[in-house]
Order: sequence, then C-alpha cells, then structure tokens
Amino acid sequence: MRILRLIENMTMGRNAVGYLTESMHGAGSPQAQRIQIARQMQLGYKKRLAKDLAKVQEDGDETLENADYFKRVFKLDNSKE
Repeated sequence: MRILRLIENMTMGRNAVGYLTESMHGAGSPQAQRIQIARQMQLGYKKRLAKDLAKVQEDGDETLENADYFKRVFKLDNSKE
C-alpha cells in the first residue's frame, strides 16, 4: 500500500502541484507550474535511472514467450521437469 501511495504522490495524486492550496494562491496558475516543472524535470535522466533500478537492458532485442513466464518470474529450475 505504501508503494501505491508513493506512486500516487509522485504522479497526479492528491498531493500533486495542481491540487495543493498553495498552488492556487499567489504562485501562478497550476498549468504554468506544470509547464515549468516539465521543463526542469530531466525526464531522460529519470527514465535511465528507472531502467537502471529495474535492471532493464536496452542492448538486446529479447523476445519473451508466455510459456517461460513462470520460469523467469519464479526462477524455476529446468532440470526438474
């Protein structure tokens, strides 16, 4: 549940810029804030960081089959079949 709250707060959840009270008073419009945040958020860097944390490899053109899903997820040993 905590990870879902983290994702909610990092995206457009209840604590996002557009919904906070201080965003509505004296700090410009929420849309202007979103534009400025989008300019400074370094999306490419964050994508690379997320791929690195998830250990996603970009080199290979790996096609995965559904038959191997449980073997990959649960790291089943093929010799016991």
